[in-house]
Amino acid sequence: MSCLGMDVMKCSVIIPYYNRKKILMNTLIALDRQVGMEGCFEVLVIDDGSDMRLDDEIKKMDLSIPIKYHYFERGAHSCPAFVRNRGIERSVGDLLVFIDCDIVVKSDFLINRYTAYVSAKNADIFQIGFRNSFLPSSITSIEEMIRTKNYAQDLRGLILDRLSENFQAMRFGWILSYGCNISVSRKLIEKYGAFDEKILGWALEDTDMAYGMAKNGVKLVYNPCVDVYHQYHEFKERNFSEWLENLDYLFSEHTRPDFQMMEYMKRLFEQDSLLICVR
Repeated sequence: MSCLGMDVMKCSVIIPYYNRKKILMNTLIALDRQVGMEGCFEVLVIDDGSDMRLDDEIKKMDLSIPIKYHYFERGAHSCPAFVRNRGIERSVGDLLVFIDCDIVVKSDFLINRYTAYVSAKNADIFQIGFRNSFLPSSITSIEEMIRTKNYAQDLRGLILDRLSENFQAMRFGWILSYGCNISVSRKLIEKYGAFDEKILGWALEDTDMAYGMAKNGVKLVYNPCVDVYHQYHEFKERNFSEWLENLDYLFSEHTRPDFQMMEYMKRLFEQDSLLICVR
């Protein structure tokens, strides 16, 4: 079997999961509908100690794609970085694709990521996609919500409209990297390291990885063909305090002036503004 007429280069889609069964099912169904990548990718659901295991539930879905489900007991180590790294360790693909359990992708999502990777001739690139957010609605069909554009566009798009879609033209493009929609080759992970598991709680383990990649000369690339959709759910207000705690930790780890400018991000992430953006 081949992908795009070339030798198989399997992709691994790694999904951290915790207590969001219904929306995860939508995520898996969307991945099962991928075109042009049949037999060329696997999906790993890494459960960070949910109240109920999903082994049987996933089997009952009878999907056509290979899904590996791994469960880890909840503990002090639990965090997005921990489960993403466990997914990396258990994956086999050369291209590692990271999305969240509340993300819905279009049918050409993986082929577009794979094509970009191949077009770069396996160059050192770190792909970033944006995330549009479904609005609270009585519409139950995800396809209908996409067709009617019942979603808020990613605010990062406003930045690119003012500046450039060329991340290499921006000194701080790594700030715009969110772990809900990124991909990177296994060789780059092995060379420069995986996610920092000292970053506990919500957010910034993705920004930290993008910063490390960029610092080492890896090209950050925005791929407009892989934008995804975020399923609406309640936002936990403690996430903001965890974001601040993680930022303080990263300040102690990265003393270069280019990272210290993250101090200004606090003004953008004032609690009221943050809640509006994520909801």
